[in-house]
Amino acid sequence: MDKNKSPRFSINKKRVHRTISNTYKPNIVLYLLLLIVAISILLLAILIPIDSKWFAIISGVGCSGIASIIVAWLIDIINCNQKNSLNVSFIDKLFFDHDRIVELELAQIIEGVAKKNKSINLNKVYTLLEIESLLEAESDINDYSYYDIRYCNLGEACKQLDESIILSNGYTDLQIDIFTLIQSCKQNYKAFQEIVRNLPNGKEINTIAKSLLFTHLSFLEKIYEIRGNSIEIGLSQDAIRFVIAYRKAQQGEINDQL
Repeated sequence: MDKNKSPRFSINKKRVHRTISNTYKPNIVLYLLLLIVAISILLLAILIPIDSKWFAIISGVGCSGIASIIVAWLIDIINCNQKNSLNVSFIDKLFFDHDRIVELELAQIIEGVAKKNKSINLNKVYTLLEIESLLEAESDINDYSYYDIRYCNLGEACKQLDESIILSNGYTDLQIDIFTLIQSCKQNYKAFQEIVRNLPNGKEINTIAKSLLFTHLSFLEKIYEIRGNSIEIGLSQDAIRFVIAYRKAQQGEINDQL
């Protein structure tokens, strides 16, 4: 079995509170102020004799005002919910292929660290932040191409995103934040490609790639946070057996040398 090839893995996605689903909200303060004004007008009618024509006019204005404000508020809530639903669907569709590559690379990182570090729990599912911590704590990955490959795969996935489409569906703060983060990822990857062209030393390239990989993972964490997504990655049974076999093979080589 080729030790560099990765076996199949399982991905356990956990959907949490969608931050981006609350992008559009009705102006609650405005509706409350309008309701206070309408109720005040209605209460004003109490001070007027019932048989006065002004009582009918003022009370009618107050009642109709309250009813109109409530109806307008409900319509606004429905419209905002519809926009938010479309927004979530739009963003998820845009990131669909990107997310699949990210999930694959995160699983590759878990596997790469687990092959070197026997203390890694193979049955655990890891969040993006935990995966970043695992990789940061692991200093025994000496393959000069490891970080280069991981970062390039993530960089290419980001490169395929058309961030301009994000703003075509609106200019909310959250969408602008995602747009900015994607552009930052692309700029870093473009700079890295320029370095690769002018720096033939594989070890130095891998060192730079390692630094950029952590920066990219940090950007991804922010993007997923804005989108309200929480992803947990766990190895499949095939992957676990692969890692165990790899560890045994490595231990056997060590024993033979002794």
